[in-house]
Amino acid sequence: MNTPCSQSSLDAREPLAGTACAQTVHWIGLEYPRPWRPKGVLDTELPPQVATWLRDQASSPQTRPLLLRQRGRRGRALIYANLSVGKVHRFELDRYRDLLDLPWVALREGTTDLGRTSERPIFVCTHSARDHCCGLHGAGVARALHALAPSRVWQCSHLGGHRFAATLVALPQGLHFGRVRAAHAEPLLAALDADRLFDLDCVRGRVQLRPEAQAAALHLRRRRGLLGLNDVQITSCEPSGAGCLVIARCRAAPHRLLVRRIELGPSAPPSCGAEPAAVRHYQVQELE
Repeated sequence: MNTPCSQSSLDAREPLAGTACAQTVHWIGLEYPRPWRPKGVLDTELPPQVATWLRDQASSPQTRPLLLRQRGRRGRALIYANLSVGKVHRFELDRYRDLLDLPWVALREGTTDLGRTSERPIFVCTHSARDHCCGLHGAGVARALHALAPSRVWQCSHLGGHRFAATLVALPQGLHFGRVRAAHAEPLLAALDADRLFDLDCVRGRVQLRPEAQAAALHLRRRRGLLGLNDVQITSCEPSGAGCLVIARCRAAPHRLLVRRIELGPSAPPSCGAEPAAVRHYQVQELE
C-alpha cells in the first residue's frame, strides 16, 4: 500500500507557512447532505441553475464555494462569509434555487445585514472522495469539534492541501490550519474564541493574504511569540526581484521583509496516488 500523502508530507518536513488558500475573501458554503463526488461543487445533483451558479462562483476571483454537511442535520443551509468586512450570513433555504434570489451584490459589497449571524463557523475538510487523507484525519477532527460546538462546526468539501490533513478554516478570521488532530479540538476552539492562534505549528496562514504575506506574518509571529489575531498586520505585499517585499506591522512597529519561494531537498506527492513533487518553502529575510 502506498504511503498516505499526509504522512509523506510529514516525513519530508514540508513547511505549512504560506500554504493557505490565497486571497480568498468570499466563502460560500451550501449544505448538501448527499454523497460528495471527487469534484465537489463542480459535480452535484443540484438543480441545473444552482449547479451552474456554483461553478461560476468557483471561477470567480477571491471566491471559494464549498459543499457542507453537519452531523444530525439534513437541511439546506447557506453560509456566506465576507472576510473583507468580517461578516457572516446564514440562510435556511426552502429550496436550493432560493439562493439565486439572495442579494448577492449587497452581500459581496458588505452593505446588507440580511441573514447576518454572530456565529463564527469552522469548516473541516472531510472530502474523502477527493483524497483519502481528508477522510482519514478530517472525520475525527470534525467529530471532536462538533462535540464541543455542534452548531458552528461543518464538514466541508475540498479546501486544498489534502497532504496537510486534517485541514480546516475558521471564519470570518480567515485562519487556515493544517495537521490538526482530534486532541487539538478544545485548545483550538478556546484560542479562536479568544482571537488567538493556538499553535503556530498548525497554522498555514490567513486566507485573505498572498502566500508570501502569509509566510511573512508567521515568521514575525514565531520570532516575537505573537499569538493574538491582530498582533501582526500586513500593509502591503509587492513583487520584488525574485520574491516579494512585504510590509508588516507588529503591535504598531513597522517591518520590511523579503520573501522568496525556494525548493527544499526532499520530495513528496501533493495528494494520494500522485507522483512525488519538489517540496517548496518560503524563505523570509527581515530587512533593515
